[in-house]
Amino acid sequence: MLFFRGSRVTINTDQSTRQNALSVKNTATVNKTVSVSTTTVYNPKAGASYAHHPHITFFKGKFYSVFSIGEKNEEDIGQSMAVSVSDDAANWSDYTVIAEGKKETYTVVVPGGLYSTDERLIAYYATFDYSESCVDTSSGVAVRPTAENAVRTNWKMYMAVTKDGVNWSHSQLNCGAACNFAPQQTASGRLIMCGANVNPITDDITGLSGWKNVNISIDEAIADGAKLITESGFYQTDDGVLHMMFRSNSDVLYYSESYDDGASWTRPYATNFRSDSSKFAVGRLANGMYYWIGNTSINNVRTPLTLFTSSDGFNFDKEYVIRTGTYTHQFEGLYKDGAYSYPSTFVKDGELYIIYSVGKEKIEISKISIADLN
Repeated sequence: MLFFRGSRVTINTDQSTRQNALSVKNTATVNKTVSVSTTTVYNPKAGASYAHHPHITFFKGKFYSVFSIGEKNEEDIGQSMAVSVSDDAANWSDYTVIAEGKKETYTVVVPGGLYSTDERLIAYYATFDYSESCVDTSSGVAVRPTAENAVRTNWKMYMAVTKDGVNWSHSQLNCGAACNFAPQQTASGRLIMCGANVNPITDDITGLSGWKNVNISIDEAIADGAKLITESGFYQTDDGVLHMMFRSNSDVLYYSESYDDGASWTRPYATNFRSDSSKFAVGRLANGMYYWIGNTSINNVRTPLTLFTSSDGFNFDKEYVIRTGTYTHQFEGLYKDGAYSYPSTFVKDGELYIIYSVGKEKIEISKISIADLN
């Protein structure tokens, strides 16, 4: 059963979304201070100096983080998904690979997030293969193609499932490769897995089955000025409407709404929310506060990493600095630009945990008391 049925579904949704999109903005002019404690999950090392796409959750008394791990470059051939475990979210175990890329088939693994219930923990991930035609093997070792030459094929979506946090079983999902965030629950209990133009849904609260694709038309947004529509995240307002934001690689986020619990979405429109060309995290806290975490510097240096809050889901008018300053890379690699990026969040015991990559080679967590967010 869908959560919301009422007058909102009969209005001109296209016009409403255009108006709502323009009202989505980050208007804060003063950075507020907040106490932040930061710990390291992973430090880079030779042969495993690329780390990115991090996620965090809690399962059976322990914190779990997953992230991509690669030899040197972003999306290197054989890039895998690693998991690290902690009792306190401060001291983390050495990582273990739980989904391995395959060099012989030029396969890359991209983590898609963590989802836990009382019974099991699920780590979602996507895979793709580089087309043989774009891979350089002249040195005897297959080398990751540069971005302009890369041809990615054979996209698939998988889940790795564990009941004890140690032993994992893998199965393929019958849906598109939505590898941005783990499933997020709406008020009805429906799960939505954010990707971008493909955002699968299921009414199976376990997250194990029933996934079906929901496609969002992005052609008009691209024609409208968005350089791309990707890496989405959503939140729900009290009227039942779902609000989805998208990275666009323009200077602003794009935005879409769903009036039927994620079964369909309006076309994306540009907002007045300025943002760098990077992934962000967005959500709603138990106290009703909406939040957005990402980079707004526009120049793609991905610093500072900031948190914006909103009381109504439209005007994000309070800004808190999480991390600032630049980062000196310890290892060279393709497309490792920027400092603090790709945040993902988890809330436990009144604390907001923000996990992110640093220079795409180091994984850190910053913790903020929700009570400190005025």
